[in-house]
Amino acid sequence: MPGSECGLRQNLIERDIQDISQVDQLSQTPQLLSIAAELSGQLVNLSHVGGQIGLNSKTVDKYLGILETFFLVRRLPAWSRNQLGRLIKARKIHFLDAGLQSKLTRLTPEWASTQRTRFGATLETWVYGELLKSLSIMPETWLLSHYRDKDQVEVDFVLESPLREIVGKQFMTGIVLYDGAHALSFGDGL
Repeated sequence: MPGSECGLRQNLIERDIQDISQVDQLSQTPQLLSIAAELSGQLVNLSHVGGQIGLNSKTVDKYLGILETFFLVRRLPAWSRNQLGRLIKARKIHFLDAGLQSKLTRLTPEWASTQRTRFGATLETWVYGELLKSLSIMPETWLLSHYRDKDQVEVDFVLESPLREIVGKQFMTGIVLYDGAHALSFGDGL
């Protein structure tokens, strides 16, 4: 149904967010939601985002917190050896619903084949959502974070067990995703 994302976004903002959160500048919320969809899987600079929609960084932080409360986005902390480092380092933002993110960014199957970077961000968003679901049913509390060093070497997701063991993976587009009719070997252990 064409334009349905506009109605969904408008209903969500006008009814739910305004009623529950008492947002001061409601008119910027649709823009922030769209920007969050575009930035999914990336580091977030609150001042830069605020500058795009006329809000200061504290207000952007507050509004992102509201979007987190509504389970639309989640901010992923950076991994560090110590707790203080985790609080200080830049966080990534992830949409929790890759379908809604695709709708807001107007990513279609036809466009995904030519816009590999954007499709990669959507795939990362989907993987993030699946990791969160899997970790939520684990009997122990696992920590999920991301890692990027000063040389821009990046690990999309770092999983840390309760015993502080680290499991890291970078998810690349098209490596294991296969929807063919025949079973194929993708290599040892896959």
